[in-house]
Amino acid sequence: MKVVYIADIGIEGGATKSLVELVSTMKTEYGIEPVVLTSGENRLNQLLNEQHIENHAVGHGAFLQGAPDAFWKKPIKYIIYGVYYYTHFRSSLKRALQAVDWTTVDLIHTNVARDDIGMALSRRTGVHNICHIREFAELDFNCWSYRPNYVKYLANNTNEFIAISNAVKDYWVKKGLDKNTISVIYNGVDSSKIISVDRSQWKDITVLRMVIVGGVIPNKGQWQAIEALCLLPEEVRKNVRLDVIGNVTDTYKAKLQEPLKKHGIADYVSFLGGCDDVYLRLQNYHIGLMCSKAEGFGRVTVEYMHAGLAVIASNCGANSELIENGKTGILYERDDTNSLSRAIQELYVERALLCEVAANGQIYAKNNFTKEINARGIYNYYCRCK
Repeated sequence: MKVVYIADIGIEGGATKSLVELVSTMKTEYGIEPVVLTSGENRLNQLLNEQHIENHAVGHGAFLQGAPDAFWKKPIKYIIYGVYYYTHFRSSLKRALQAVDWTTVDLIHTNVARDDIGMALSRRTGVHNICHIREFAELDFNCWSYRPNYVKYLANNTNEFIAISNAVKDYWVKKGLDKNTISVIYNGVDSSKIISVDRSQWKDITVLRMVIVGGVIPNKGQWQAIEALCLLPEEVRKNVRLDVIGNVTDTYKAKLQEPLKKHGIADYVSFLGGCDDVYLRLQNYHIGLMCSKAEGFGRVTVEYMHAGLAVIASNCGANSELIENGKTGILYERDDTNSLSRAIQELYVERALLCEVAANGQIYAKNNFTKEINARGIYNYYCRCK
């Protein structure tokens, strides 16, 4: 079976990681012949070349774009990305048609719902088009569209959809997609690369180490983790540390540091920037925080679980599908920072509970959220579509 995968124009983040793991596993485990179409020639192409996966840079843009945090940047990005999208649409389609022998292609798999070159290729070639929905669009990234009524546009030009969680499916059904065209297949991660923590000494630890991983933007909730730390009683707070892993602008970092300086605990929180060795670093922590406003699945959440960390997550998005409160992790009220602070304090005090939810979460992740389980579900889905 030959499948053409459409990569997002942005190569950072969970969607691209999921794509690389998927095409690699499909090739090695199921004999799929993958071809990946990228927008530009970049690090993603290098990763694919290292795994001997055919790929071509065709220059496509995205019809759905996330808005930048700074208000003044929005009109600039809207114009720049809009011009690129419209001026490159025809040329990228032509390059894609020339790069691949479409008479041998069985399926098109678009990795995110922001890209429509897969739709155009499907119309021109008659190849069945599948679109992976990995986010809530406006809800988490304040997305805008260069296509009027983009939900109808998606529905009319896509044969079927894969949603990464029931929360994502329900959201898009409410927006207008037919529920019968959407199948839910949970994401997975490459657990073999994640080093597990040693919990044998957890009951005797003095300093509780927490981590929050992801792009540092308001919707990801790093601000809430910092505020929750400030709200802890002094006798607890002095023994809690937080590392923030993810790229952040100097302006937003300074804003996040304001409450820490106010409480005299600026040295309790470290901003480590973007790190390529997150899987190695996770073994150094006890708690993983997921404070996102609307997480479509939560690769980071599952990575925490695979590493054996105790997870504290907001009770929104898909978090409640991944975590059973009090058993495989702790859920807190997203709109109540005190709720998060109480959860941190509870795990600091109740060391037996800290160890229990961490151990249970790790077992649950290994049984449900691996790249092998994800690939098997998608391969079976392909067989039904073909």
